Amino acid sequence: MPQMERNVNLEEIGADPLFGLDGFKYQSIKQKALFTICTALGVFSFLGLSVLLEKRAFGTILAALLFFVGVSGGLNYGPGMSYGKYLILLFLRPRKVLTYQSTESLLEVRKKAAEGKKEEERILKNAVRAADHKKEGRKFIGLFVLIIMIVIGIMAAGGLKEDPQHHEAFLEVETNDTGK
Repeated sequence: MPQMERNVNLEEIGADPLFGLDGFKYQSIKQKALFTICTALGVFSFLGLSVLLEKRAFGTILAALLFFVGVSGGLNYGPGMSYGKYLILLFLRPRKVLTYQSTESLLEVRKKAAEGKKEEERILKNAVRAADHKKEGRKFIGLFVLIIMIVIGIMAAGGLKEDPQHHEAFLEVETNDTGK
């Protein structure tokens, strides 16, 4: 099996070297340091307090708090927003309302919508018209077959119809009777 080319440009795949996790994208040096220090302190506090000093509850709580601080301040939810800022916005729901202003005028938007609606109606009419042409074609074929059947019926009826002159010829018998 050939060995794959392992030189991958991290900018091409849009990932940080740490496992390609989204939280590690857009990190500053301060965020990387905060995350690394808090994670290391959390691990050492958990091991030190729970294993060596046998204070498991306090060690677990302290480690969880350090992990929380490291993740909320050191990892990013998106560009320019860490998980801490995201949690603040999520739970506190600030009063500042962001409004969106369209870069297009309302008249242009309505005009485009009307054009789109007209185009959609035109496509629908064409589809209906195509379906009508198919129905008309089927009706025409049915009418053609009916006319042919009527013509064949008339011809057959005409052929079976008895000709009165021909019938009389069979019934008339000439006799040479001299009057006996």
